[in-house]
Amino acid sequence: MREKITLVLLLVVMTSLQSFAAIGKKDTVMVFRPGPGVNDSSDRGTANAGMDAIVYEGNPGGNYATYQGIAVLPISNCNNTHETAFMRFDLGTLPDTVDSVFLVIKHVPQTSYCYSNCSADFYFYPVLQNWYEPAITYNNQPSVDTAFYGPISMSFPNTWDVREYNITKMYRMWRDSVIPNYGMQIASPTVGCNNAAIGFFAHNSDDPDSTKRPYLKIYYRVDTGHVDTPIHISTIGISKPVMKMYPNPAHNEITMQLQATAAGGGWYVITDITGRVVRLENIQWLAGDNNTMIPLYNLDAGLYYYTLYTPEGKLIEKILKQ
Repeated sequence: MREKITLVLLLVVMTSLQSFAAIGKKDTVMVFRPGPGVNDSSDRGTANAGMDAIVYEGNPGGNYATYQGIAVLPISNCNNTHETAFMRFDLGTLPDTVDSVFLVIKHVPQTSYCYSNCSADFYFYPVLQNWYEPAITYNNQPSVDTAFYGPISMSFPNTWDVREYNITKMYRMWRDSVIPNYGMQIASPTVGCNNAAIGFFAHNSDDPDSTKRPYLKIYYRVDTGHVDTPIHISTIGISKPVMKMYPNPAHNEITMQLQATAAGGGWYVITDITGRVVRLENIQWLAGDNNTMIPLYNLDAGLYYYTLYTPEGKLIEKILKQ
């Protein structure tokens, strides 16, 4: 009888500690809206020095660092009017662990006329090379990787105003230095004849009206700092997935075993010891035990890092490829 009472009291204490530990956490929203800089190489997307530019096929050597807007047009097969845009946010002072991040853009409506290429898809692409506002042109624009957001399907007439785009996945990869943060490109792979064509038109950080400039809306949790969240509080009972990799070392493939408390989804990234991304894939799992085969055929022998991103945080394991 005494043992049963002791067990009940222990469970009550553990439950109380867990509830008590949560009191000091609160959901917080941060808005990071860079203002105009001086449109030179010092503008790197910080709070007072927004970084954005457009490049235009019609003037391939021209620079538009001082252009006060975002202008993107599809690929044209009848004239030289293809146009793309670039932007970068410096994340150095922003939260490391986030619930979600949205890029908020105020669009410019397009309702007057459109004669051809009146529907197009637009995407966000991670940039792979450094670039600077006063030097970027259509001829020397940096290379980009596979799109991380899209399609954003637009058709004439377009009356879009403020739109939010969920870029949480890319934010986490930039913030964790999985991929270097050189910013993003906004572009359309749609091909047609541009004649007053539909475009991704919006305001940028150089807009005189600060309320129209793009910004990041960041949802995250912070500790209130009160005595209700002492660091010695037990974390027993927190639901968090458990990951194992086997066999390790491995030859041609390795099994990722995930014990999840609930069904969900995320993605994994494999990087080599230099930080270079060698594989990136989305992944879904069920509640309970999950076994996923990860191919290693095309990787050289050596040490790699496997990072799984989940709604509860990231899990990291080392992989030794023989």
